[in-house]
Amino acid sequence: MKKALLLTSCLAVSSLFADNIAISSSDQYTIETDGLITNIYATAGVSDVNVNVTANNLYYLYAGHADSDAGHADSVDSKQLDAKYTVTGGATVARSGSGGVFGIRSSAGSSTTFTVKDGTYNIGSKDGLFKDIVIEASSSSTTGNSQKLIFDSTSTTNVFTSQLVMKANLGTTIEVNGKFNVYNVALPSLTKNVVVPADAPYSKINLQQSGSFTLGSTGTINTDTMTITNTKTTFNGTLNLKTTSETNALALAGNTTATFNNGSKLYLESGKRILLRDNATLTINQGAMIEADFVRFGDDKGGKGAKLILNGKDVLKNPAGTGDSNLLIVSGYKADIKVSQTNSFGQTSVNTQSEIFLELAFTDAESYINFGKIRGAGVTDAIFKVKNFENNRIKGYLGEQITGTQLWLYDEKLEDYVQLNADKFGWVDAGNGYFWLNMTAVPEPAEWAMIFGALALALAIYRRRK
Repeated sequence: MKKALLLTSCLAVSSLFADNIAISSSDQYTIETDGLITNIYATAGVSDVNVNVTANNLYYLYAGHADSDAGHADSVDSKQLDAKYTVTGGATVARSGSGGVFGIRSSAGSSTTFTVKDGTYNIGSKDGLFKDIVIEASSSSTTGNSQKLIFDSTSTTNVFTSQLVMKANLGTTIEVNGKFNVYNVALPSLTKNVVVPADAPYSKINLQQSGSFTLGSTGTINTDTMTITNTKTTFNGTLNLKTTSETNALALAGNTTATFNNGSKLYLESGKRILLRDNATLTINQGAMIEADFVRFGDDKGGKGAKLILNGKDVLKNPAGTGDSNLLIVSGYKADIKVSQTNSFGQTSVNTQSEIFLELAFTDAESYINFGKIRGAGVTDAIFKVKNFENNRIKGYLGEQITGTQLWLYDEKLEDYVQLNADKFGWVDAGNGYFWLNMTAVPEPAEWAMIFGALALALAIYRRRK
């Protein structure tokens, strides 16, 4: 049954089944339909539009301006569109064919918000499984935009694809505040109520480009793996990575920043790991709960110095919750680690020519970093650099003590790292097989001469007084 597209002035538009619905005035629109909508777009000069869509079946939605020359929404111009689109009612969002796009595609410099709420949404193909589905919050322009694609806390979204690509360009945001499942199965049928198999295999999420992605405190994502490239990501909710086939469940690359805040959770299947490469930064704040067997720095693509920042106490555990995550630095890679409270790694593995830059930024007198069992037998030219070093703040289990590893400490006066000789540091027994890294401060020969000279002078003064 076909319903009308109504303006606030109650002017009815007769057909909703054409490929494009043109908005020709700055006003509030309500679209109610059981039909199929392909594109909604504004004509030239229109801005400040509020569109509410209630639909059971909603195809590939393009929210933007029509090209002034072509007269349709297949391409965009530079005109600004300030609009709010709200989709409710549990629409099945899909497009038949070999590809699909769902989201906002509007002009550079626009201010557009697209909100999915109040229902269960199934994104996929009526003809079967998509190879890829793309959800994007902007056009392909890399200029600054102020656009948002929001999955509201009242929504559940099921995506059926082998790989979900989520794009947010500069100045744009994708927010997931509801439940978001990515399944690697075909959509059974193009109906409003789709029963998702409980044992359905999960698929992949690929976040890319240069915008920002936020998982809200009420949001949950269930997927196979997540790869994040050059994207600012903030996690306040629960991220469950269900992969059983790939080792790198969460991979951060490029200039990605990923922050897990208080109340957020990351769960990886047993044996799976977090991969940090390029200039990626992972920050785990107090109150976050991260369960992963490994944190790995580097892969075969080379290393530029990824960073791990631990601002909470004991924020890394293995999936069983019975021990600490393991740390692995690939040969030739630079690992930058900053800790502000007590944290432990179950096992630390270094390789030839790998470098660890450790910054101690403790906020209290009791905190320390525990590297657990340090592995690296036969390793050569590995470098361990420490900033803000204090005795008895670095702890390790030396069952397989590193050989051929250099220790450097940061010198504030020189504003550089200074390599220490083996006789200047050592491991002091901390009990139960653990040791503290401690400065022994053995004097150099010149220092001994100064000491003996001072003692001789003191003795001469003492005798004269006698």
